[in-house]
Amino acid sequence: MAKSRRHQNTSSKKACTSCSDKISNLSDDLILKILYFLSSKQVVQTSVLSKRWVLLWTLVPTLNLQDSYRSIFDQQDRMKFVHFVDRVLFLKKSASVEKFSLNCQPIYGQSCINKWICTAVEQGLREVDISVTEISKEYLVKLPSGLFLMKTLKILKLHGGIMVDVLVSVCLPSLKILHLLRVKYANAESISCFISGCPSLEKLHIDVRISPDNMMNFNISVPTLITLYLSLEYAFEEEPHAENFEINAPALKNLIYIIYTSSVSMHKQYFVENFPCIREANICVPEFYRTEILKAVSGVGCLRLTWNQDFFDLVLVRDTLTMLCLFIFFSVWLKLRTDITLDDAFYK
Repeated sequence: MAKSRRHQNTSSKKACTSCSDKISNLSDDLILKILYFLSSKQVVQTSVLSKRWVLLWTLVPTLNLQDSYRSIFDQQDRMKFVHFVDRVLFLKKSASVEKFSLNCQPIYGQSCINKWICTAVEQGLREVDISVTEISKEYLVKLPSGLFLMKTLKILKLHGGIMVDVLVSVCLPSLKILHLLRVKYANAESISCFISGCPSLEKLHIDVRISPDNMMNFNISVPTLITLYLSLEYAFEEEPHAENFEINAPALKNLIYIIYTSSVSMHKQYFVENFPCIREANICVPEFYRTEILKAVSGVGCLRLTWNQDFFDLVLVRDTLTMLCLFIFFSVWLKLRTDITLDDAFYK
């Protein structure tokens, strides 16, 4: 009986050992692909698993540095994060890094954050994702100029408490994807200057809150642009002193265009070039802009609209339209039911 129990225990241990060794039996390449999707803190923690893992984490081609919200109030947390980032960057200095992601509080100061970014930039990155929590104007972070002169960079995403101050010319010849989400701009020409230095850009996402202290000119002229996502929020109590707005993207196929405002007109000059290659558009704009934008997407096949007026302008897109999705306000729906039909809007 005792012998039988010993045999069962031995079998159970072998089974557990077999299960625990499944990961160890994987190739380095497969393990690195798994670690690619983890934060750097989690990746570094794997170094305690065995001798094989001690330096394996340094081969992961990503740096994913995530700060804690507690660091705003806890100095010890801040010191731990600074020590961790400095140590990781030092150990990864001789390794190949393709993607650098930093999500932190601005409390570390511009010099510290820029030191981390500059160290990562030296690695010849292909993708950069930087997010800084926005607290106040005093804590806005100006990024180092070397970030905007990277010949290898293909994807750049900036979010939050960042001041885009392009003092030198931008030169990002390989950049394909650019996200500028809720960042601030040093002057009215910042966006135009930034985009002019990205000749290969294919996807552009801009989400911005425009106010009297954050005015700008939108001059988006990119022959290679395929997808454009514009979300503009205008924060004005009175009628603003408006800026210019121009879009010229002859290769554009996908457009998402959203404007949040209570004003009638925001721009001195509003000009949108025709998009001959447009396939799909999602539009939510005030009445002042709708005719101009519908003319620009007159060849669209799939159109999604959020509308608060009548539908007669839809005649501009009727020849090529194959799918129409309307999101309308209740008051407009009542008017539609009593006054006109959608067929009337197209063929009247």
